[in-house]
Amino acid sequence: MVEGPLSMIGTGPGSWLAMMEDAAGDWAETLQAQVAGLASVSDQSGGYLVHRFAGPGATAVLQRGVAIDLHPAAFPTGSVATTVIAHIGVILWRVDYDPSFDVAIFRSYADSFRRWIDVTQSGLPNDQ
Repeated sequence: MVEGPLSMIGTGPGSWLAMMEDAAGDWAETLQAQVAGLASVSDQSGGYLVHRFAGPGATAVLQRGVAIDLHPAAFPTGSVATTVIAHIGVILWRVDYDPSFDVAIFRSYADSFRRWIDVTQSGLPNDQ
């Protein structure tokens, strides 16, 4: 994972998800020009929705959905996994040790993912 104005998240061998907050409408074309001859760019700007899970209960909520050890020793800041939560394909990465995680899902699964969050959080004790 490489962070800065442009974040790059490794999603598989030779495959990266590039993200930029508040990017101009032509940012994918600009990126393509910058990596010309080295890589291809496929604009998925409208395809993903990113959820941030942060605070003391973040790990507990996510751990109910992923079969990955999210302990900082096993999944430190910058770690990325492509996995599933509630049968929904996700890209999950640890942002920091607060703990904060980002989860990218295809936009078409937003309602289903939100329902999973609601059900999962309702089953946790209030101190989570």
